[in-house]
Amino acid sequence: MSVILAVLRSSKSLRNLDINFDKQTYYDLALKQGMTKALKSIRVLKSLKSLCYLIEPKMSSDENQTLTKVFRSLSSIERLQIIFSDCDQVTDEVINQITPGLKYLKSVKSLYITFRDLEDLDHEFLSEETSEQFVEALKHLTNLQFLDLDFKDLCLSETQIDKFAQALESFSFLKHLDLNMKMSQTLREKITQTLPKLIYLTRISLNFAKCTDLDHTLSDSIKTLPSLSEISLSLSQSSTIDNLAIALASCASLKKASIYLSNCKNLTDQEVQSFSNKINELPSLIQFDIRFFNCNQLTNHAVKSLCNFLQNQSSSLKKLSLGFSSSQYIDDSAVKEITHTLKKLTSLKQAHVSLWNCKQVTEEAKHSLEQIIKALESSNSN
Repeated sequence: MSVILAVLRSSKSLRNLDINFDKQTYYDLALKQGMTKALKSIRVLKSLKSLCYLIEPKMSSDENQTLTKVFRSLSSIERLQIIFSDCDQVTDEVINQITPGLKYLKSVKSLYITFRDLEDLDHEFLSEETSEQFVEALKHLTNLQFLDLDFKDLCLSETQIDKFAQALESFSFLKHLDLNMKMSQTLREKITQTLPKLIYLTRISLNFAKCTDLDHTLSDSIKTLPSLSEISLSLSQSSTIDNLAIALASCASLKKASIYLSNCKNLTDQEVQSFSNKINELPSLIQFDIRFFNCNQLTNHAVKSLCNFLQNQSSSLKKLSLGFSSSQYIDDSAVKEITHTLKKLTSLKQAHVSLWNCKQVTEEAKHSLEQIIKALESSNSN
């Protein structure tokens, strides 16, 4: 990185520079002292296809202006990652560093924005003016196909939620939508109501960690998305997963499903059985990942219900991840059920099973299960 930086700073006549990683032109640039000045006159920016910016939260006004000029130069950029590093708080000043330049990035097809190394951001707010300017800038990215926003530590007002949902409607070509945000019930409803307008969606990943239970709106929206093949959903403190099952079952061409349930302490075996019955058989499913974190009311019956569902996928399922963490009522009988199921999944090529902190499961049973999985993966590698 330091070598690249030295070249950029010293190359007054540089016109063409390609750095190839995974067959694509890619930069990993840290905006530190003098960095933006080095980039300012580099014409190669006009031919860049992929750019990753690591931005420190405290930048001078000159650096902010230069960043905007850099964005204006990225006339061919297709993939942009913006990573805010070492943020001790998310403020208007931080967001305003990137907002002015976003409107120039009309060629962008993939946008990823996240915050790294956050500290105690339980109640971070943006002003209405800043959030509106940011959303309006996003609307200029009309060619966007992949959107990944990791704003999990931001609190959004009702007005901000409305604006953000409206911005999503601008992305008529969107294929992948990944949102890691504080999903209040209002935000969840707004997002799910917007989904039917994104007819090219093939993947959705939504973190509902701040919601308790889903309603029928998600399944109603999913039914209208003919190309949707991959779903990743996270829930916490939920007491029912019926509507989650309905949402999965309504996706006719589902190939990959990832479900993460945490701290659902009132979730019962009957709920898991109902869930398993509702999703029944998904003929296109090739990858299934379901994990229960600290859902401590579940017993061997919940494991058996899921295994019955999995056995219906014996002809299609290629990759499986199954997790029961801190389940005090799960014992070696559940391990035997999982082992029996793995042997029946004739198409399975990769498996991962976690029984962390399930104190009734013996080390001997865990070791036996590990050997079964190793044998399975070894036979597929030959």
